[in-house]
Amino acid sequence: MISFKKVIERRLFIQIVKATVIGVLVIVALFIKARLAGSIDAVDSTEISILVGLLVGGEVPSLRAIRKYRQSLSSPALLEELHIAETDERNRMVTLKTCRATVQLTVALLGFGGIVALFFSRTVLITIGAILIVILLSYVGLWLYYSRKH
Repeated sequence: MISFKKVIERRLFIQIVKATVIGVLVIVALFIKARLAGSIDAVDSTEISILVGLLVGGEVPSLRAIRKYRQSLSSPALLEELHIAETDERNRMVTLKTCRATVQLTVALLGFGGIVALFFSRTVLITIGAILIVILLSYVGLWLYYSRKH
């Protein structure tokens, strides 16, 4: 259990760094946008909305993870419960099947989107094609990594 506690401490540190970096980057981007536009009032509301969305979308999951890890580290019972939840074979199998199905669905929907985009915009078609290539290369790279690791 001590080694799992170290894993959770490392995850906690990573989440804290991640939350800090995301927050700082979004705030710096907002200041840069305001500086380029002349004032904060001159920044387009769509750009502010995007930055707020990035901030909330990046911070909320990190803050939830930080809270969960801190609670787990403060209570041995919660730490053991988290350890069991993460190492249970059923949970791992459900996660594996979910990830596999999600990747397959994403590739299928992007492929369909590429076919539809063919009739409307060449730029969108090339973008979707590039995304599909990156997904394929990521899949092959990760498959090679994990097939050699285990």
